[in-house]
Amino acid sequence: FTMPLLKAYDRSRFEVYCYSYKQGQADLAQQAMAGLVDAFRWRPDISDHDAAQMIADDQLDILIELGGSTYMNKLEVMAYKPAPLQASWLGYAHSAGPST
Repeated sequence: FTMPLLKAYDRSRFEVYCYSYKQGQADLAQQAMAGLVDAFRWRPDISDHDAAQMIADDQLDILIELGGSTYMNKLEVMAYKPAPLQASWLGYAHSAGPST
């Protein structure tokens, strides 16, 4: 669902960073996304705290979490508030659960 957005965003106005926590080998989707964005960080074994620090170090203006409650998500990273504006999107039509 995200690939069309990554193909069409205005690169002169936005920098897009993607973070993947997928276990196992890189797949074709990851490789395609990495070629469409300014930075692609693949860290399959990173802790939630370290993932939040990595995101904070990238100094994002907006963090949009796409994993929701799916397998291999890093939803807990959002609790650290690594970006000033945060949203969870593209998952189910209900809350992802965290009260933060």
